[in-house]
Amino acid sequence: MNKKIVNIAILDDEQTFGWRFKLILSRVGVVTQNFQHFLSTEIFIEDFIKMKESGMPYDIIFLDINLRVDDKDGFEILKLLREKLNGHPIIAIISSSDDENDIKLAKQYGANCYIIKSGDLYEFSARMRDFKEMFINNRVQEFILFND
Repeated sequence: MNKKIVNIAILDDEQTFGWRFKLILSRVGVVTQNFQHFLSTEIFIEDFIKMKESGMPYDIIFLDINLRVDDKDGFEILKLLREKLNGHPIIAIISSSDDENDIKLAKQYGANCYIIKSGDLYEFSARMRDFKEMFINNRVQEFILFND
């Protein structure tokens, strides 16, 4: 079976989350050609443009809505990305918040899905396995909440 190879960017202000997240993706069978963890919106946008111009744009952006970088929160960044990107790439919110208002705003601003971070590695891995099936393997179109 051929595995789809994807380019992934993650914008999360937690320093160690990027390498843990990459490990989880690898364990659930996500194959990445390029995986970048950004702590700064400005650097992310520069790299995003460079990747797009090189013909290898990011397929998926994981965005933490609780981040506070460069005087913007995750919702502002989500809204900006959707205004500029016309539906591509997939934008997946990753957040420890299960607040209904956060989930509604993420959907309203154009996120493809909302993944609630879990302290339990197995639970979070299961969510990421479901994400892979829905968005990488099958390219689902509707908004999905990944929770318990």
